[in-house]
Amino acid sequence: MPDIKIHNRLKPVEMSRIALYVFIVSVIAVIVFRACTMSLTTDEAYTVNIYAVRWKNIFSPELYLPNNHVLHTVLVWIMFHAVPWEEWVIRLPAVLGGIGCLILLRKIGAFLFEKSPEKTRFRYVFTLLLTALVALHPLIFQFFSFARGYGLSLFFSLLGCYTLMQYIYVV
Repeated sequence: MPDIKIHNRLKPVEMSRIALYVFIVSVIAVIVFRACTMSLTTDEAYTVNIYAVRWKNIFSPELYLPNNHVLHTVLVWIMFHAVPWEEWVIRLPAVLGGIGCLILLRKIGAFLFEKSPEKTRFRYVFTLLLTALVALHPLIFQFFSFARGYGLSLFFSLLGCYTLMQYIYVV
């Protein structure tokens, strides 16, 4: 019988890719866990009581108060009236913004390091570092699990950067 050796070792590129995806899924799990288990803060309760209860309050003269991030407040109002009231419901737009940020950070990292052959080997490692530096910053991490508009604004800022990078590369 011939001696058949099967090599099931993963290449370093595949291992770093798996590590990146495990990291992203782990951060998403922690964000969702924090959003579901932490009690409401005073500013979140103020946002719900003043703006999310009535539609007309979203566009009130107090539009520029720090608690009224208009897009986030509109999404909280929709969630508040569409789903039975729970504390995690008003945090859902921020959680979705955080998940979108993590996905965009992965796309930005892959875009930055996929073009040159010598960087291809390390693109998942650099993408993991980029994602970890942004996602594990204490304030940004908190933005993703509290009902404030900062997570959504970071998501749309990253989306603008990613779109601009693609446009610049094409032109």
